[in-house]
Amino acid sequence: MRVTVFGATGRTGRLFIKKALLKGHEVVAFARSPEKITFQHERLTIIKGTLSDIDAIEKAVKDTDAVIELIGAVSEGTANIVAAMQKHNVRRLIALSAISHQDALDKRDFQRALINGIVKLTMPKLVKEVSKAAAIIRESELDWTLVRVPSLKDNGSSSYVKVGSYGRGEVGFQLSRADLSQFMYEQLTDQKYIRQAPAISS
Repeated sequence: MRVTVFGATGRTGRLFIKKALLKGHEVVAFARSPEKITFQHERLTIIKGTLSDIDAIEKAVKDTDAVIELIGAVSEGTANIVAAMQKHNVRRLIALSAISHQDALDKRDFQRALINGIVKLTMPKLVKEVSKAAAIIRESELDWTLVRVPSLKDNGSSSYVKVGSYGRGEVGFQLSRADLSQFMYEQLTDQKYIRQAPAISS
């Protein structure tokens, strides 16, 4: 497959790119600062641009099979990516979202409510951007998956990733970047969560 990655220079992005290349895929990495990607590969293409650079976004998206979006809380960038995908008939979008984003399958959960309350008090703009970005994706006609994550850690991967909804005892509140990378990679070929917003944890 040809996979385009937005948020390519972040820690999760770099993990995902290395995994996809190892599995034989072609990767297009979209980066504001390409020098942060310190490795090279014959199947890796790096496109320099910002999330407001529509021409660069379209160049990155054109002729790709799937888009991995790891920016999460930049609604303007999300809107530009979705528009470019629709223009170039790219349907599969696997996007990062956050614990604050509510899904219809969630139930009340005290610990999640406490975490969200603290985040809303300390980073209200971030919470609004997460909500706006998720709404843009949900309202699109793409084959999207919103991957909702709690606090991310750099520790190693687990034997499996827990997947479910909040308030049902199905997922916890910590996740390694390695596990997030693995789960998002699996969604390239797994259609189980298309047009769904699974919460995941280690």
